[in-house]
Amino acid sequence: MRKALLATAALLGMSYGIGHAAEISVVSTTPTGVSGFVSPQLKAKPGQIVVHLSFRENVYMEASWFGHNGTSSSGLASSNAGGDKLQPQAITGYSRIFGGFDAQTTSGLKYGAVMEIRENNFGTNSSGKYGGAGGGAPSTGASGQSFANTLYIRRGYGYIGTDQIGLLRIGEMDGPMSLFLTGVFDSLGTGGFNGDLNTYNSTTPIWPFEDVGNNYTTAKIMYLSPMYEGFQAAISYEPNSANLQDNYFTCSTADCFTTSSSNSANELVRRRNTIEAGIRYVGTLFGTVGINTSLTGTTAGRVNPGPTAAPALGTTSFRNQLFGDFGIALTYAGLTVGANVQGGRVNGQFANMPSGGHDELAYEVGGDYKIAALTFGAMYFSNSYQGWSGLHARRDQGVTIGANYAIAPGVNFLAEYDYGWRHQSGFDFYSGGPGANNNDVKEQIIGAGFQFAF
Repeated sequence: MRKALLATAALLGMSYGIGHAAEISVVSTTPTGVSGFVSPQLKAKPGQIVVHLSFRENVYMEASWFGHNGTSSSGLASSNAGGDKLQPQAITGYSRIFGGFDAQTTSGLKYGAVMEIRENNFGTNSSGKYGGAGGGAPSTGASGQSFANTLYIRRGYGYIGTDQIGLLRIGEMDGPMSLFLTGVFDSLGTGGFNGDLNTYNSTTPIWPFEDVGNNYTTAKIMYLSPMYEGFQAAISYEPNSANLQDNYFTCSTADCFTTSSSNSANELVRRRNTIEAGIRYVGTLFGTVGINTSLTGTTAGRVNPGPTAAPALGTTSFRNQLFGDFGIALTYAGLTVGANVQGGRVNGQFANMPSGGHDELAYEVGGDYKIAALTFGAMYFSNSYQGWSGLHARRDQGVTIGANYAIAPGVNFLAEYDYGWRHQSGFDFYSGGPGANNNDVKEQIIGAGFQFAF
């Protein structure tokens, strides 16, 4: 692998080095944070190209329990045919690959590219469950599930600019709301309700904040200003909710991310012409207290209904998005405390809100403490939003307690406990539609394991 990287770097140097003496460096950049995503390092010296490649393997032992309407059980029976129950204990994991390069010309022009590849570790059964396409009999062994795995691009973009004028990014990437997000503690343990243990199902509270795939997997263009006296600003434009893989001209009318109007109910909830903007400040207070704070916002249009559009979520009318986020984190002597609040016209994770629906209000409070190689902490979040149209507002809540311990370079021990619950009167979370049953659902997850990074 290293020889292949060196050969690639040499080719880059040949194309780059016409009229410029280029120094090629191949490095391993250990990802930071539980998700592991590496933003551009921007550390290439003038006349240098730095190629980055890193891997991450997370493996955990976990146990999960689910319940509904005041009861508890060791398995979510309604998610399985014939009333089957799930075994609570399991061994789970997640693999990621990160690559890219950073470069700088002798005149100070900086440019590069970043890519994040993830594992889609789900097999296929006859109904297409577990993320598969369906159409085949389920395998009776692990081998049949394993070969159904795929790798997919989660982020992929390039950037160009200078220290004086800022950077222009384009591709599948975080917008300003995700990039500047502050005051959320979703790096505790495996990441809490935005982490590896909480693979979404009907009992899992939806993580409402912006560092989610509905933000960073869409294709957009963004300007990121230079940092000045601790302040930095950004603005982005996203034409539609497609990523870089979407086929613009031949997408199905039943599932098209690029429509401006549609007769399909599934399309009407999509956003389009999204603009995000924000500002953040990173510095110190009184010379001793670190501060990281941000203020961001989003506005977005919607797919218009066609002349024969059928009702979606009980309505064919959705409102344009308009919502904002404020976050702050303060650090002193290893202790960090913070909070975040988000609110406005949005429904869940960057979805348009039905007309007459309930504006979203989400908040989170938490903290962590770092002493030597150990970091531990806790957080609580609550989100009130419309959910299913025509009913009372939905509420998701969650608590995470987690700890990370750096055993040695490239290996960490992680432990986490999550308790989450959801409620919407008149909505059956198990069937996914209106109903008198299963209006309250909850989950408990406990897990521990290792994170290996190179």
